[in-house]
Amino acid sequence: MKQAIPAVVAALLMLPTSASANTQWFYERQAIAEGETVEVATSGPKISLSLKLPKQTTIAIPCPASGRMAFRNSPTNGLDETRAISFSCPDGTILTPKLPWPSKLLESELPLHDKWENVAVHLTYNRVNYGTFTGSLDTTVGDVDPLKDEETHKRDELDNFLVFRGGPKESLAGPNQGRLWFKGVLT
Repeated sequence: MKQAIPAVVAALLMLPTSASANTQWFYERQAIAEGETVEVATSGPKISLSLKLPKQTTIAIPCPASGRMAFRNSPTNGLDETRAISFSCPDGTILTPKLPWPSKLLESELPLHDKWENVAVHLTYNRVNYGTFTGSLDTTVGDVDPLKDEETHKRDELDNFLVFRGGPKESLAGPNQGRLWFKGVLT
């Protein structure tokens, strides 16, 4: 099984070239029909976690991920759900997801925002149990080709990856005021 994490994946799911009143997921350059669900494998070989505890330096933990996402369209939004995800973290680190994680493709300027809701993960790092972290994560997806690269990469290219937008303010909340967020790209 080819693997990756949430969002538009492996050139299978594509976004419209501009934001509109209706955001939709695409599969093979066609909008996914309402009532139809497309499930794809995802992977994030360079995903990392950032753990921030009060009065301590942020800890970066490399945790490549793989999983399965399901995509569908409602009358107003593209909807998706993380149905399976696993993390390959260093020895002594275990990240256990509590699934599913639903998300909604929001109307915005490009890149579009894909808000993951009800995210819950249990973290053990260096064999210390930090508990369960919960909340929402913000990701972006869409045509974000840099303007400086316009000559070689035209803006009409459809991107097939999701970028986690994270930091202490956009993170999952844990016990004892701990914060956890993801960094990296999923394809």
